[in-house]
Amino acid sequence: AEGKSLIDFSIVTLVRAVKSIDDKKKVIEEIFPLINMLKTKVEQSHYLKRLSDELAVSESDVRAEFLKRAQKGKKADPLIDPPAIEKREPLPEDEEIIASLLLQGNLDPSALTGQLILNDFVHPQISRLLSNFWNEEKGEWRNAVGLDAIRGMALFSHLSVRRNDYEDIGRVAQDCIFSMKVKRVRREGDEIQKLLKLAERKGDIPLLMSLQKTFLELKRELGRLTLSR
Repeated sequence: AEGKSLIDFSIVTLVRAVKSIDDKKKVIEEIFPLINMLKTKVEQSHYLKRLSDELAVSESDVRAEFLKRAQKGKKADPLIDPPAIEKREPLPEDEEIIASLLLQGNLDPSALTGQLILNDFVHPQISRLLSNFWNEEKGEWRNAVGLDAIRGMALFSHLSVRRNDYEDIGRVAQDCIFSMKVKRVRREGDEIQKLLKLAERKGDIPLLMSLQKTFLELKRELGRLTLSR
């Protein structure tokens, strides 16, 4: 809810200062990352339409631009292109462990519900693979569906046989979840800082004050996460 109210506020205040096409581009650059953090396509679709209405830009153009940017880091199709593991691209350890525990049946997907969302997995091929465990409509994790189509992926094979001989798998999973939640808060903080710089350039004092408040709330959330360990 906090994320959505931030988008509402950002759209209204940033659009208010739009005077040119370049200004519209800047608004899109600031709002798209926030929309991308939302849990479901339904929520994303709502705000893409809202953004197109506020900017008086074709909805189809806004959606096309959003999809283009979302796919920028996910160009390689794991079904036809050499997977990340073959290119020796490093896998984030926390994401790798969670994905392998899910594939090996050592972690119930429901344990992630309310803790992580699909967008918390930033490695494009891990995210693609785990989309089979993610119920988009309900915003919750479930038992995998449609895995047969990706069983040939080198990454799938790697994660399926990865050694996870931990003494306490539950604790390891919790540590990974904690690590990913901290990264999410830091990413959100980075986005707020970008909006802060934009607000400073425009001299928008009300927006500055609101963003500073949100930034402090994120810092407190990070503190709470740290103290909970």
